[in-house]
Amino acid sequence: MIAIIVCLGTLAYNLVTFSALASEPRIGSAIRNGFNGDALMAATYVLGGDLLRKIPGLETLGDDTARSVADPLEESIKAYPPSAVAVFFDRAQSTAHNRMLWAHRLQPWLILIAVLLWWRRQKPVHLRERLRA
Repeated sequence: MIAIIVCLGTLAYNLVTFSALASEPRIGSAIRNGFNGDALMAATYVLGGDLLRKIPGLETLGDDTARSVADPLEESIKAYPPSAVAVFFDRAQSTAHNRMLWAHRLQPWLILIAVLLWWRRQKPVHLRERLRA
């Protein structure tokens, strides 16, 4: 159960932060275009995060992280916008960027661990003999 909660929490973090980064006014359009063309998983996070951020009260969720990530990346991406995905996934340039990269890399493994632990969970034991037709 804890593995599922951690997996869902990381998924929510990825959805919100990737969507906020793609909506960031300075580099958001380059990031969004790059994700749509080259990074399917990140594009899925952006799409899901856009839907999640339309819920009233969640519109600004992840904006602080996106600003922290965009600040050091802005010069590199503005110099050559098609390289936005390469610049983003190259190396972490801030602690917020490092968290986003690690959450992105860990998500498939967390899903795998959650599925395996759910599959191997204790199942109820039937003490009555089953009747067969």
